[in-house]
Amino acid sequence: MYNTLENRRVLLSGSPSLGFNNLSYDGHNFVYAQGDEVYLADPSVSEATIASSPTSYRDAASVMQAKFVNVGQRPLLVLTTLFGAQIWNADGSRMLFFLPASSGRPVPADQQSFFRGIALVRSEDQREQICVGTSAGDVLVITVDSGNFSLADTLSVHESSITDLAFSSTGRRPFLASSDDTGHISVWSTPNADGFKHKGMLRGPTCLISSLCAMDNMVIAGYASGHIRIFDTSAMVIQVEIAAHVRSINALALHPSKPLLASVAEDTVVNVWSLPTADSPDVALLFAAAVPDQLLTGVTFWGPTHDNLAVSSYDVDHIRVWTSL
Repeated sequence: MYNTLENRRVLLSGSPSLGFNNLSYDGHNFVYAQGDEVYLADPSVSEATIASSPTSYRDAASVMQAKFVNVGQRPLLVLTTLFGAQIWNADGSRMLFFLPASSGRPVPADQQSFFRGIALVRSEDQREQICVGTSAGDVLVITVDSGNFSLADTLSVHESSITDLAFSSTGRRPFLASSDDTGHISVWSTPNADGFKHKGMLRGPTCLISSLCAMDNMVIAGYASGHIRIFDTSAMVIQVEIAAHVRSINALALHPSKPLLASVAEDTVVNVWSLPTADSPDVALLFAAAVPDQLLTGVTFWGPTHDNLAVSSYDVDHIRVWTSL
């Protein structure tokens, strides 16, 4: 899979913030947040050259997450911040839409308002919508129609801050999953003419969920306890529990075409796991590497076939990358 001794650095001019899921890839560039700035980094640049450059995002609000989503064949950059959500073109040069934090339910005066969690959802009739989470526990649904954006729906079930969102389109019944900082996961059926329907709540231990992925009928959650838990949405029960890391998980990444999951945590370790399939119901650790003295804050698969691996670290001037053997 990867040679633990053979990796290289993509040099950065700005180091990633400490947060959840602080690395994304669109087929050409990485994106990550640093405080109130957003940077793109080109992994094809030589190791001796600075590969990153800031986008045109200029706001006083700290960025909670920066993520690429593909709307049709067009990659877009979605930002969630203390002030709301923004949608940009892929190179970060032009903002296309802004959704203010006041769009959701208000939070108490003594709590910080912010948006966090991003997912692209495709409805039964193939309409595409961008969903973002809020600190009040709402999931806001943004409709994309011929390049125009508008707030279409508000999903209100959670009672605490949304931490992440994930969408599965590969199973018999596509669904959206949303997690919060108390460990609850809501499952929503794919929207139809009547909108989203709340299918139910997956209840694990009372522990913050930092990252969420979804594939087939599975929801995969990373916890501050270092555990990864896989839930079966058909029966709405836990299917697998993995003692994956010894400190808080900060990010998970799902391979776009293979049953592979990458995880990084504050224990300085990056892992790659095989996920259960119809042919092989087991979970296996396929790769593990330590990145000494670094707080890992993001992970993604990258490259022409997304078989390479990359991790970002807090307050470090490079992204570490491994090339598939």
